[in-house]
Amino acid sequence: MKKYVSLSFKITIFTTVVVLMACVAVGLIVYVTTNSYFYENSVNGLTAETKLVRNDIENSYIKVVNDVSILSKTPPIQGLMRSSQSSGIDAQDHSTSQQWKSRLATIFKSMLAVNKNYTQIRFIGIADNGKEMVRVDQSQYGIYHHNEDILQSKGEEDYFKKAIKLSHGSVMFSNINYNRENGKIQYPRVITLRAIMPIYTPNQKVFGVLIINVNILHYLREILLYDGVRYPVVLFNKHNDFFVYNHKTKKLDFFERNQVLSDGFLGNKALTSTKEIIPTLKHDKKYLTILQQVYADQRGDHPVLSLAMIVPTAELVQADKKIVTEILIWVLIVCILASLLIYIFSHRTMRNLTNMAQSINQSVQSRDKALYLPIKLNDEVGMLARAFKQKTKLLHKIAMFDSLTGLPNRKNFIDHLDDAIARASRSTQLMAVVYLDINRFKEVNDTYGHDYGDSLLTQFSYDLQACIRDDAFCARLGGDEFGIVVENLSTKDSVNVIVKRLEGKLNRSYAINGITLNLQISGGLALYPQDALKTDELLRLSDQAMYVSKERRDGTIVMCATTPDEGPSKKL
Repeated sequence: MKKYVSLSFKITIFTTVVVLMACVAVGLIVYVTTNSYFYENSVNGLTAETKLVRNDIENSYIKVVNDVSILSKTPPIQGLMRSSQSSGIDAQDHSTSQQWKSRLATIFKSMLAVNKNYTQIRFIGIADNGKEMVRVDQSQYGIYHHNEDILQSKGEEDYFKKAIKLSHGSVMFSNINYNRENGKIQYPRVITLRAIMPIYTPNQKVFGVLIINVNILHYLREILLYDGVRYPVVLFNKHNDFFVYNHKTKKLDFFERNQVLSDGFLGNKALTSTKEIIPTLKHDKKYLTILQQVYADQRGDHPVLSLAMIVPTAELVQADKKIVTEILIWVLIVCILASLLIYIFSHRTMRNLTNMAQSINQSVQSRDKALYLPIKLNDEVGMLARAFKQKTKLLHKIAMFDSLTGLPNRKNFIDHLDDAIARASRSTQLMAVVYLDINRFKEVNDTYGHDYGDSLLTQFSYDLQACIRDDAFCARLGGDEFGIVVENLSTKDSVNVIVKRLEGKLNRSYAINGITLNLQISGGLALYPQDALKTDELLRLSDQAMYVSKERRDGTIVMCATTPDEGPSKKL
């Protein structure tokens, strides 16, 4: 006979040896691979940081789009359209065009007051070669509304020509450039992005263009400062206009195409093409470049900016070296402590597993033996105990319940009927056994398929449970056959009530996947103790009565005869 060696002892020895070997292996692995790992982790962190900045910039663009949309829906816009169509007087509320312009200017002022980076809001009409109708500016000196005598015509501007071709509800962004007034660059220079929306009349004709001018340099710098960007950032568009952010000086500079940039991470280069500069940085060993696209709407159809975060590789490697050394020291300490803890706690953990295994083995040999399952433990042993308990319940359910309807199965029904007979034998009350069958069920399966038959059985089971007493017991005996046990019946009148309820509720139409099925039941009923005293006799008599009902095809439940003059198929 082989000597017994406990699983607990085997695990303790094996785990201790493995942990000690792991100390050496982990040390080597950490030394060899940690640099690469931390570098990759840093890249992921920088990517996440870049995405955060990208998302904030996108949200700022979306906010401008939303603000333009909000302004386009204000009443003065609609009032101006109405008054322009009726000689300057709004036929709806009799306001003049001038009054509507004044009201629109007030709304523009409010919008500028809460958006310090908006430098100008204009409403430009189609008439008079794109003449400005309402214009409100914001500068360091305040917010002011322009008089009509200094309003300008913008019909020759490229952004105006493109805007009037947009579809209703669309918003476009202009090129980024220095703002111009009367054809000349404004001083002090304002780097401007314009959000433009065409305004359509009810008959779908372009009436004008709504424009918000944004000081994009200040707008972007506020976002970069708020996000606490730690590395140089380059923002550029398809027109090769660049914004370069210096993380040390917190300064954001704008460079138009062909301007020369002198900076530590790019060198003296002419910013002529993003196709030349950014790919060069992405493959330069001195720098790590994370590139993201910025979109101005949720659809993400066309990027309005590209964002490149540029990080000197040396800064990442320097931080990693210190981390590697500290990790090696802690790995050694943890491995030693782990070996001691494993030795101490393995016996305790395996003790619960051993006790559970012994209890299960004893319960197999003796059904009366109480089963020890440590289900409250929050470890693998507790998980195993809970799984074993759930599996036991599941096996019981599979063995005692119908998988389709959820009703008790035939074995469960017979066990319940045995117990019900034992209870009825100790009382003076009646007990009824009802055997039910669905007429023409085979036709449903043959005509429409088993899916329809399964749906019918499920609905029928639901109706059956709903129309029986709370203390009654029903089961699916197989196929389309069902059984019911009703206890504590004082008289046959009580039995008649049950029969009438079943006939009234179960003989009905069923709608399944658009098909209406008019079905009836066949049923037989036997009483304890009048008809029989044993389980098999009660089932046999109720089954015989059901077949009498099936021959009638009238949806009634037939009660087994208890005296010769009643006959074997007398209906209750």
